[in-house]
Amino acid sequence: MLQWFLSNCPLLSHVCLNGQPKGTDFAAEGNKFTFVDLFQCVPLIKTLNISKYYMKCLSVGGMPHKLPTSLVNLEYLFLDVCLMEHNEIAYVFCMIRSSPTLVEINFQMYDNKKSPVQQTPANFLDPKDYSDMKLERLETLKIGLEKR
Repeated sequence: MLQWFLSNCPLLSHVCLNGQPKGTDFAAEGNKFTFVDLFQCVPLIKTLNISKYYMKCLSVGGMPHKLPTSLVNLEYLFLDVCLMEHNEIAYVFCMIRSSPTLVEINFQMYDNKKSPVQQTPANFLDPKDYSDMKLERLETLKIGLEKR
């Protein structure tokens, strides 16, 4: 339903997906709507704000190294990111790499202590893979760490 709604709003420039859905397993395995789908629905997006529950849902299934189309209008990126989730970290780097006009990045990071395999971004990311990432317009970077 979200994909249908967003697809019918071609001029949408601000997307904020926050909160925790109640009563359902929001990031269920049957979900087919991913970040790639989201960005195809909102090509003029300037501001993206996504909470941890939506990050989990939209990052199911992995992320390409680079998005099929550049997010040339995205200037403000606000994300809740789990430090232990490879898919979420990969999506973050992919979004940054595909967003040449970012002015502000704000991460609220958290550690999922319930994760059966304790990993850190250093375990599964190689900085050489991201040497082409340029943040020439970035003015503000905020990183917060939420303790659980």
